[in-house]
Amino acid sequence: MLKVKICGITDLNQANQIEKLGADALGFIFYEKSPRYISPQKVRKISKNLGPFIKKVGVFVNEDKWTVLEMLSYCNLDFAQLHGEESVEYCNYIGKEKVIKVFRVPVDLKDEDFKYYLNKIKIYEEVVSAILIDTRKEKFYGGTGEETNWDFVKFLIENIQ
Repeated sequence: MLKVKICGITDLNQANQIEKLGADALGFIFYEKSPRYISPQKVRKISKNLGPFIKKVGVFVNEDKWTVLEMLSYCNLDFAQLHGEESVEYCNYIGKEKVIKVFRVPVDLKDEDFKYYLNKIKIYEEVVSAILIDTRKEKFYGGTGEETNWDFVKFLIENIQ
């Protein structure tokens, strides 16, 4: 089933408009180096003013696990989307039902490297509720605006379910 998440929400008006359009989830960037960073206080205010059916996702990069847990509670978030080098143990600690793990994959990924990335992703299968494939750009986390390797995505779907 297709789900739509709009990321980089920065104010309540924006969140309300996107909710009215029927998005399934809203993403809030807790990574301070991002131009779309939003403070926990603002996220909490927005979260309290949304309907009960839209999911709220906090986006984190290599954040301390205690901070992630605190933000999940304080901001009333449904998920933590983890964009960094978070380990299997880290994800397990946060809780399977709360974690969306992002894997950064090179756009020029060769067919012979597909299995390497598949195996890297599979070790997280039991500790996350969803995975997200992002196009890797050196020293850059989050949506890069680069098209992903769709052959790898097809391979991944065929081999992970």
